[in-house]
Amino acid sequence: IIGEWKPTVVLLNYGSEVALSYGRAWTDEPIARDRCSGPWKESLGVFTEGFQKMVDAIRKEAGTELRKIVILTPPPLENLGVPLPDHRETNRRLAEVRSSLKDLAQKNHLEFADLFGADCYGIKDDWSNYQRLANVMIRHLLGQPRRPNLWRNIKTKLGGFWR
Repeated sequence: IIGEWKPTVVLLNYGSEVALSYGRAWTDEPIARDRCSGPWKESLGVFTEGFQKMVDAIRKEAGTELRKIVILTPPPLENLGVPLPDHRETNRRLAEVRSSLKDLAQKNHLEFADLFGADCYGIKDDWSNYQRLANVMIRHLLGQPRRPNLWRNIKTKLGGFWR
């Protein structure tokens, strides 16, 4: 589909499935299934290798119109108490996924939006939190604009994508 649509910007947000599937296969691909269900470092390696292949394929298929690829880290999971799962260990693994994605972004000269930081903790599915997420993405991708009105306009426009 990348080759057909020829996007100018591609947002990639993967990684939660790796941290959540610890000890279980998170892909059905025969070449990776056994490796991803093994030790955590091996599973993370399979994920990183696959992510690199995906970036390479996107660059190849997108053509000359592609301006940027943006890696968005998965946000941490919220601990809501018993009887719900304790996500401390999952969040430790998510932090390692974040680190791996950051390294991959630097290696490939890609944009990197860190949604794992403290200001993203517990992002929920409601309008105010989508605005919060938009603020984080703008800060990581565009930096803090000099003119406050411009900053407000960008937040409004980006926040409008989720309405």
